[in-house]
Amino acid sequence: MKDRYGFDHASDEVIAVRAELADEAVQALQLAGLPAFRSDHVSESRPGAVVHVHRDADLASAAVSVSWHGDGRLANAAMAAVAAGDLHAPDVRRLGSVALHMQDALAKILLSAGIIATPSNDCIDPGDVLVFGRQSELPPGLRPTYVPLSAPVERTGRGSLGGQTHIADDSDGWPEDAAGPFGLTPP
Repeated sequence: MKDRYGFDHASDEVIAVRAELADEAVQALQLAGLPAFRSDHVSESRPGAVVHVHRDADLASAAVSVSWHGDGRLANAAMAAVAAGDLHAPDVRRLGSVALHMQDALAKILLSAGIIATPSNDCIDPGDVLVFGRQSELPPGLRPTYVPLSAPVERTGRGSLGGQTHIADDSDGWPEDAAGPFGLTPP
């Protein structure tokens, strides 16, 4: 089957398998507390993790991908700045920064749920996460044995985050002598 531009679409059976994987990705992200939905079920203008099922028969990449859509006000402000020729406006930088931070978080959440996911290296959609399948479907010798976790960042001063990473061994994830989230000292 071809689309209106002449590209081949995957069969209905293949699309069904991809849709099942996309649904598992949505569920994993929702269980982590994030708003997540399939792009073909809800308007893409809604904030949250948007999971796409790619219908192409010939794929150069993953059959499922995830992108983060923040509040439309930030995207609109960034687009207005770009249209005005201000490529270095704070809103443009912030939109890009949020997309890259969320890309990393989305990939790690999916990996922790047993879904094979990796950040995209696509310069057109730099914030996308590529989803390839379930770790359980891999032969045992090919299954990842390490899932990267984000380590807490050591505080260097009041209200500022330093560039040093400190791997914590305690149960709450924060070193005993470091301030916790929002500058609060853990009990």
